[in-house]
Amino acid sequence: MTDEKNTTAEADVADAIPDVADGQAETREFTCVQCPMGCPLTVTLVDGKVTGVTGNTCPRGKAYGEHEAVAPERTVTSLVGAEGSTRPVSVKTSAPVPKGRIGDVLTAIEHTVAPAKVAIGDVVITDVAGTGVDVVVTRASDWAGGGL
Repeated sequence: MTDEKNTTAEADVADAIPDVADGQAETREFTCVQCPMGCPLTVTLVDGKVTGVTGNTCPRGKAYGEHEAVAPERTVTSLVGAEGSTRPVSVKTSAPVPKGRIGDVLTAIEHTVAPAKVAIGDVVITDVAGTGVDVVVTRASDWAGGGL
């Protein structure tokens, strides 16, 4: 009878999981970065659509897992040269950009030289790499009175 119970339990679990054999379902694992807890998330997708998120302890984790599984984004930070200075200026994207476009964003940043006088929040690249996101200064240049 024990073997029959185990077989029935395994069948119940298998019925609860979408059919992976058809290639329609997959799981992805992430560590949530929305708070210091770092919950281990497991996201289930069927035909590219999120069908479930587990492991989160709050709604922010669920939302993060759903978004990260289908459209991951990152904020890019870097340095650009400044006219008339040997010291670079720190910059970042004003919003996250699609993860697949990070290389294009960094290439655009690499070919940019900031004006000699920049302050925090100044835009040095508008619509970087066609992402709709600007690159902004995160620390004033020595010329702007903020000092490096």
